Parts: sequence; structure tokens; C-alpha cells
Amino acid sequence: MNTSNEIGIEYLSWINREMKKVIKQSETTERKNKFQLSNNVYLMTILVLFLPYLIVGFSIYSLNLLHHI
Repeated sequence: MNTSNEIGIEYLSWINREMKKVIKQSETTERKNKFQLSNNVYLMTILVLFLPYLIVGFSIYSLNLLHHI
């Protein structure tokens, strides 16, 4: 039969292991979120840079079509 001290030490070491798992999981999640955020920033930058050209190009194209009717 274990003494209460040994049980307490086992319980504390178990809590310690579980906390380390949680911390490791949160770190990997944080890294994934940073990566996703940087991907979103790149996508938004590309959209902001190329959307005006697309809009202007499409409007010129549609005006040319209207002109030929």
C-alpha cells in the first residue's frame, strides 16, 4: 500500500506530464495559426495588388464589347 506522500508525488508528476502535453499542443497550434495568418496576408496582398488590374481589364473588355454592338 502506497503512503499518501507517494500518491501525492505520483499525482503531481502525472499533472506535470499532462500540462507538458497541453503546452506542447498549444505551441504547435500557435505555430500553425501563425503560418495560416502569413498565408492569409500573402493572399490578401495578391488580391489587393491584382484586383484593380482585373477590374480595369474587365471593364475595358466589356466597354469594347458594348462598342462593337
